[in-house]
Amino acid sequence: MKKTLTKIRSLIRNRWFVMGVAACVVVAGGTWWFSKSAETRFAHAYTNYQIAAAVQQNATFTPGASANPLRESLNQTLALLLTKETKDTERLTLATQGLQLIAQMNKEVDAIGDAAPAVASTIDAMQAAAQSPGNLLHRPAMVRMVDLARKQMSTIEDIRGLSYRANFEITQICDHIIADKGALTNEYTIELNDALPAMGSEFDKRENAYTDLQTNMFDIQQSFAGFSGSVL
Repeated sequence: MKKTLTKIRSLIRNRWFVMGVAACVVVAGGTWWFSKSAETRFAHAYTNYQIAAAVQQNATFTPGASANPLRESLNQTLALLLTKETKDTERLTLATQGLQLIAQMNKEVDAIGDAAPAVASTIDAMQAAAQSPGNLLHRPAMVRMVDLARKQMSTIEDIRGLSYRANFEITQICDHIIADKGALTNEYTIELNDALPAMGSEFDKRENAYTDLQTNMFDIQQSFAGFSGSVL
């Protein structure tokens, strides 16, 4: 009888041991699956981000591109507008054309903001995947990519604001010329010359922002390449 009870106790202990091990395997396996799921969801969100970000990036580079037909036309118009030899009647026509070109260029800048909600949505999805429970090993890499993506949006917003500002400055010139019926007075010429340093500074800020954007785009691509190479 004692031997029988001993065997029963031993069997129960062994069975509890086996069940305990099995439970540990299930928990560990569940944690691995959850983490892997987070990584897969992050990769999927990043793919969607790439698509949305490419649209916004293209819209951002368009207004500042040297080959932009609208920008080329506006630069030529502005040059003639501020040439002393240009007749007042012709300058008046040029000022009106300048305003029309600015209206079209502002639509190009509008496209930058129009693309922003889609980008923000994909970044939120990336962040949600990065913050998933159990996702500790690769969370720093994911968080870095989210930070870079948000930084890129901020840089693009700076470019958007500076682009609107540049267009506003030219609008003021055209409006002033129209108000003076096409005349370019000496007083206004002096005023424009005094404003040149500030306008040049804003131009430099936008050019630097474009450089920062290109650097940021490269950094996030490299970060994802390292992330995908280690987990996917």
